[in-house]
Amino acid sequence: MVGVLAVLLAFSYFDRFILALLADAISQDLDLSDQQMGVLIGFGFALVYSLAGLPIAWYLDHGNRVLGVALGVLVWSACTVASGFAQSFEGLLVLRAGVAIGEAVLTPALVSMVADMFMPEKRGKPTAIYLALGTVMTGGAFVAGGFAVQLAEWLQPAFADLAVWRLTLVIVGLPGTLLVVLLLLTVAEPVRRPDTPSPDGSTVSVNSALAHMRSHAAFYIPFYVCYGFGVSLGFAAFSWVPTILVRSHGFDVSGSGFAFGSVAIPAIVAGTLFWSWLVDRMGYRGAGPTITLLIGVALTLFAALAGLLARDTLVTVVAAALLCAGSGVFTPVFALVVQQATPPRLHARLMAVALLAASIIGSGVGPLAPPVLAPWFGDSPDALRLAVFSYVLVVGVVVIAGLLLGAPGYRRLAQANPAIERAGA
Repeated sequence: MVGVLAVLLAFSYFDRFILALLADAISQDLDLSDQQMGVLIGFGFALVYSLAGLPIAWYLDHGNRVLGVALGVLVWSACTVASGFAQSFEGLLVLRAGVAIGEAVLTPALVSMVADMFMPEKRGKPTAIYLALGTVMTGGAFVAGGFAVQLAEWLQPAFADLAVWRLTLVIVGLPGTLLVVLLLLTVAEPVRRPDTPSPDGSTVSVNSALAHMRSHAAFYIPFYVCYGFGVSLGFAAFSWVPTILVRSHGFDVSGSGFAFGSVAIPAIVAGTLFWSWLVDRMGYRGAGPTITLLIGVALTLFAALAGLLARDTLVTVVAAALLCAGSGVFTPVFALVVQQATPPRLHARLMAVALLAASIIGSGVGPLAPPVLAPWFGDSPDALRLAVFSYVLVVGVVVIAGLLLGAPGYRRLAQANPAIERAGA
């Protein structure tokens, strides 16, 4: 189950981020600005992803999660293929919304299914494997996208009416049907665990997500906000680094994907596995999650400072990869916190709210902020690079303040759960 959902997550990232690699070609063909591309890569996708995630998560907490995932894969794949035939910004925006609706099902389903299939002390490893093998496509989307662009260029004479970027989107979206067959043939719906009794002996109502969050608002409010802005740091980098390599360092489209992806993939995978291991090692009852997050943000700030000062191509690429690895601390840590410290019947919904923050702030603001800030740095080809890393430096400091603000609230949340596991248990 973990392996199949990781494969699906990998392809979802491929479908999601392929637009970042094709940004210049799409802009020229459809006469779009960088700001419009930022909306397509970020906010246009994120808004629908976040709004769709809540009703989808309610279904996942009650219905058949495997069938829900299968339908989501079909929807996002069909919309990716159809994006290759879009004729305007508005048409592409609608189809990106369809991709977002389909992809909103995956991570809440995984968090819920792992919690039902594994004992609390065994959940860290499958969650880390899913996130590591899936998020390899955060960087791998650019490497695979480079191959997809080359395949599209090779096939283009046979499809003369389709530009290379259009044919690339068709190629990327087609494997979805095979993935659905793989899912339905290999994964069965897990049996749901009963809710953990509270100290007074009662169980958690299936309709109590808002009540639970209100009772622990001192944790959830700052952490959800920090989660969103933390995710936005990585999105700012991998949404625009391929374009930075094209504009500032003379790469072609496929070459920029290979260069960034080949460095970003190992950094992101190693980061995801390390953060999951570290928070498991430090435990969930005390300051372990907060300390793990602060270490990740510190690495992100170091990478942003290096990227801001660098003029060398290799340093820029490595700094961006480390930035993605550092900012990637949020998803594995919070997924494990949801599994360990919250009621089972609320897992999908609490994760969906986190993804709401990650979508609206993370994938919404992250890709859009650099092109908005770039004019402040003049007309230099380095303006976009300076905008990306400056955004990360400023917002990273704000995230650290928010994490420290929410730390006491998390300790109270952990202490309120009688089933929470200590480090090394």
